[in-house]
Amino acid sequence: MKFSTVILALFLLVPTQLDVAEAQDTYLTFEMLGEFLKTEKNMKWQSARGGLQGASRYRPDGSVLTAWNDQSRSGSDAGHWRIDGDLLCIKYQRVHSGRESCYKLKKTGSNNYLAVDMEGNPAFTNLVD
Repeated sequence: MKFSTVILALFLLVPTQLDVAEAQDTYLTFEMLGEFLKTEKNMKWQSARGGLQGASRYRPDGSVLTAWNDQSRSGSDAGHWRIDGDLLCIKYQRVHSGRESCYKLKKTGSNNYLAVDMEGNPAFTNLVD
C-alpha cells in the first residue's frame, strides 16, 4: 500500500470550515482549497484500499505532520503542502521517497473528503475534526 494513499486519507477526514450549504460530491477549487487550509486542520484518514490509517495536521504556513499505524507498521513524517490550481500537493521528507504527490479533493459529506490521485483513482478518505 502506498504511503501517499495514507496521507491523502488524512486530508479527507479533516472537518472543514467551508459553508455547510456547499453541494456534496463537489471537487474543491483553488479558491475553496485556499479557504479550507487558511486555518489549521486536523484530519483522520484511511487508505481507500483499507488497512492503513492515521492522522495529519495541516498548518496555514504550509507545513504538515502525519502519523500512521496499522497492525504491521507505524511511523510519522513531516513535510510541506501547497495548492497548484485545483490540486493539493504534499511533499514529505520520507513518504514516497520525498517525492511530491498531488490530489484532487472531493467533498463527500459535511466533514468528509475523498482524495483522488492524478490517475483518477481514490487514494484516501478523510474526516476533518
